[in-house]
Formats: sequence, C-alpha cells, structure tokens
Amino acid sequence: MAVNLSASTWNYLCAYGDEADLPLAIGEICDAGFGVELWINWWAEPEAVAVDQWPELVKMLDGCRVSAHSALSGWDEEAFRTEVKMAQYLGAS
Repeated sequence: MAVNLSASTWNYLCAYGDEADLPLAIGEICDAGFGVELWINWWAEPEAVAVDQWPELVKMLDGCRVSAHSALSGWDEEAFRTEVKMAQYLGAS
C-alpha cells in the first residue's frame, strides 16, 4: 500500500504569521518530497491565491501533489464554486 503524505501551507501561516511566504512554503514542502495542502485562506498575502494568480500557483506547484483546503467557514455557493474551479485548475485531489 502506498502512502502519500502532504504538508499544509497553514503550518507556515501559524509559524510565521504575516511574514509567511507562500512560494517559500510551497518550495520547502515540495523539496522535502511531500505533497502540498494549499490553505486557500492565505491571510499573509491574500492576493497570492487570487484568480489572476492561479497560473503562478501552477508554476510553484509543478511536480508536486496538491490538495486544497477550503477557506469557507459557512455556506457560500459562489465562493465554493470558485474554490472547486481553483482545485481543478491546480490539478488538486
């Protein structure tokens, strides 16, 4: 049985707070051989996960397994659909 482990970018947010750097977090996780659980609610740089940044995220995640963690704490159908589109665009599981 194969086991795939992923590390969450949320851990970087907790450790570094507003100084957290998304490209650095993704790079370190991928370089360590883990998949990346992308925390969509990246408050240190909210623009880093904006729709117009999705192509840049694809580049950052190149060669890594990726999953996405929803930013929603309540039901918002349009926001949910956007998150699903993002997961699809990034090739997330």
